Amino acid sequence: MDETRLLERFEAGTLSEFHHRDHIAITWSYLRRDGVEAGSQRVKAGILALAAAHDASAKYHETLTQFWIGRVAAEVAAGRFQTFEAFIAARPELLDKGYALQFYRPETLASAQARTGWLEPDLRPLP
Repeated sequence: MDETRLLERFEAGTLSEFHHRDHIAITWSYLRRDGVEAGSQRVKAGILALAAAHDASAKYHETLTQFWIGRVAAEVAAGRFQTFEAFIAARPELLDKGYALQFYRPETLASAQARTGWLEPDLRPLP
């Protein structure tokens, strides 16, 4: 699905499936289009709305959402990539859902505090 169509369906809450790559693509698109601050808010609001539309609000995870936004934002701010495909080709680790475990212990991410608010990494600092 192309970027424009993905954003349209995301904003309308009509995505029947929402995989990790989609999270990263939407984050990339919003941050490039709207800037880091506004784009981050749109990503978070959209994920919450989509989760609510699919009765999956309990799946929302604030620390992971901020983690992924931060990893994408660092690349967007550097301005090295003009397309999502070039970005992913250079940073394939961002498609690995387990990448956050390089920075967080599993029990930290499983905590209620991590689900509802931001927690700093407890294994190693973010790049």
